[in-house]
Amino acid sequence: MSILDLVKGKVGATWLCIANFVSFFLCILVFLGNVYENTSPFAMTSIDLHSRPDETLSFEVYQAENFTTFNPATSQLEQPRYLYFGFSGVCYIFQNSAANVPTYSRQCAQQFIQQLFLPNGTLRSNGAVRPIDLRIVDYTIVNQLWQAAAALTIVIMVFNVGCIVGTCADTRAYKYIIKFLWLPAIILTIPTIVLVLVCLTRIIRPLSAGSQMPDVGVFYRTEAGYCLGLGLFILAMLLTLVANPVLMIGLLCFIFFPVTIAVICVGCFRKDDAMGGPGDVEGGAGYEYQQKALRENGVRTVQMDASTDVGPNIGRVPATTLPFRYSSNWKSETS
Repeated sequence: MSILDLVKGKVGATWLCIANFVSFFLCILVFLGNVYENTSPFAMTSIDLHSRPDETLSFEVYQAENFTTFNPATSQLEQPRYLYFGFSGVCYIFQNSAANVPTYSRQCAQQFIQQLFLPNGTLRSNGAVRPIDLRIVDYTIVNQLWQAAAALTIVIMVFNVGCIVGTCADTRAYKYIIKFLWLPAIILTIPTIVLVLVCLTRIIRPLSAGSQMPDVGVFYRTEAGYCLGLGLFILAMLLTLVANPVLMIGLLCFIFFPVTIAVICVGCFRKDDAMGGPGDVEGGAGYEYQQKALRENGVRTVQMDASTDVGPNIGRVPATTLPFRYSSNWKSETS
């Protein structure tokens, strides 16, 4: 049985259903992020509003100013330590005082679709303070792109359900899906990933390139806990993309394997450079260069093997006076 038969048979249909179901489930988790305090780990990104300056680094750190909200732990208006952003709201994470280990309280505000913003503040470094300029970013456009990304994510969720229902309903529908729906999968997923990444990076653009940027990563952990939404979102998009087994095989053959081979080759070349390269061996360009340098410095090298007569004086020269290092196969002596 060929790979093509497996793709068109039950194996391919099972993979398509599983991949689309997992993608649909991950999208639900992303939309639930920041809806409740317990779902805040599924937020898309976080911004540290009160980073601690590190005197050993020259980076500027961002600190928000005049930005307060209700802290449920103290029942007072305080400045949060983190902002957790998601499609369905924003969570304010407060760092509360403690003897040794700080505790964190959360207050989430639900909004569909949540507006992205960066509180006004300053950049501090070694006692120097300068304000940030929020005018360099048009947050209206950023939030329009953010809404477009959320809308496309909902369309992708409908696409996931449609593929599952069509595959389970009729074998002929499955053949139609793998034959024609690979292109809509590309058109939906790739722009959605790009829009989300553009929005999440644009909101922190007012922070200069020389500043210590807030934590923005795929899977990462802040002091208040995990922030997994962006990684889950990208994983969901990739699963939708490769749910079609024909498209998955095409991506593996034309993108994944060539990229993997290229990375391995680059790694090998870098390893050779770090170790001196293949020219260090006898007969290589590096070897000839080394021999020329030794001759110019009044040093000649003699290759030795088990039958070479090293002479009676080889052991009489102090090692500290030799302008070279001995190895098991080489003897160098001053001319």
